[in-house]
Amino acid sequence: TERDKILRPFMRIIDLILQQEGLSIKVAILEKKRWELSIKTRKLSVKSFMKRYPNIFVIFTNPNDHQPWCKLTDKAMGLVEEEKATLQGSEDTAVNTLRRMLMMAMGRKIRADHLESCRRIFGFPHDFLDGMVPKYPHYFRPVRDGSHVFIELGEWDNSIAISEFEKRAMEDGIKKGLGRVEVNGKPFPFKISLSSGMALRKKNLEILENWQKLPYMSPYHDWNSSVKKGTPLSEKRLVCLLHEFLCLTIEKKARLRVIQPFRDEFQLPQKVSHLFEHFPGIFYMSHRGGIKTIMLREGYRRSRLIEDHPLVRMKEKYLQMVYEGRRMCSDRSNEKGYTSEEVDDVDDMEDDEEIAHSDEYMGMVDSSDDDSVEETSEM
Repeated sequence: TERDKILRPFMRIIDLILQQEGLSIKVAILEKKRWELSIKTRKLSVKSFMKRYPNIFVIFTNPNDHQPWCKLTDKAMGLVEEEKATLQGSEDTAVNTLRRMLMMAMGRKIRADHLESCRRIFGFPHDFLDGMVPKYPHYFRPVRDGSHVFIELGEWDNSIAISEFEKRAMEDGIKKGLGRVEVNGKPFPFKISLSSGMALRKKNLEILENWQKLPYMSPYHDWNSSVKKGTPLSEKRLVCLLHEFLCLTIEKKARLRVIQPFRDEFQLPQKVSHLFEHFPGIFYMSHRGGIKTIMLREGYRRSRLIEDHPLVRMKEKYLQMVYEGRRMCSDRSNEKGYTSEEVDDVDDMEDDEEIAHSDEYMGMVDSSDDDSVEETSEM
């Protein structure tokens, strides 16, 4: 979660730059989107932020409007191309993930903008709505319903309508010599693990044991017509669904604000965070940096992700590039004779002098420029 907090503004700026036809963007547009970019301190402008990472961003004066623009360095573009190649190599997995998400959803369809907002956590390509989805018309159908575009399931496939929970239970059954066990509708318990020093009261432990005896409800079956809302069985269905949702992510985790928009598609309660809080042995909720991140406990051994994924390794490479930029900025400040405490103020003063006379900074931005930039995806 700390790594994601560091990477979030970089990945959002990179996404915005890649959306532009000329792979460059006016700095003033980024400045207006500073909150969306997770640069929330008023002391630091977006331009000043980017100047601290000369190995990632290039700031230049556009000869057409004489205003500061930015683009990615060759090194950063090389990492972007490497990520694209990694995503292409994982396309089959991404296709199956999207199919399974649609198979879990009500009406077998999900709003396109909801999918776009979480494309990174599921390993979808940058242009998956315009590239991957049209490439598989037998799997996906873009449909318009009112003012929204939805991605609808093209065809059902029983061979992939098996949850990760069911797969592991079946594998355990085979290892124990029980053969292929039937999980759906049977009282198979979830794996429970608690943080060090954490224990459940006897009463809560009894409630959990009784809850574990309720039948496992596959998220790929339509239980809404037969399960009454507000009952323990309904709660079990939701836990099964959210467990599978997190299993489909590349890091077995998701920010709460990414999960919340899926209320309609997955029939989630209004306060979905309460559901995660009720089952601390299955889910772990991090509040790091004031952001609620839900993690699947069984996906981790201590703080390490158990299942390796090439896109996770790509995130580590981006992080190394950020650290390299910090070192370059530190070396530059030492050469100028600034202390580490002074460099922030110096960068801000330099930035204020450069943008104080620009029309954008004085609130005279052409709104058409800003409207042309699409919303960025969540990290």
